[in-house]
Amino acid sequence: MTAILSSPIVQPNAYLLQPGEEGVIVGFSSQELAANLMAMGVLPGSKIRYVRRAPFSGAFYLAIDHHFLALRKTEFEAIVIRK
Repeated sequence: MTAILSSPIVQPNAYLLQPGEEGVIVGFSSQELAANLMAMGVLPGSKIRYVRRAPFSGAFYLAIDHHFLALRKTEFEAIVIRK
């Protein structure tokens, strides 16, 4: 199963979400990070909600389906969503 977007159509990046906003994961913009994210349960079709950001430019706290994750900025930016 591949979840990398290869089409030239621009999709919203999860990084553009504001705290409290939700979306659905449609793929990933980075093939290198896709395998790591999917191993953590960040899968296409999953519901994602931006909970909050850690202080001092820290991690991003996300609710993905029924669990919570803290991701680095590069990992968060690699998630492509549909609002």
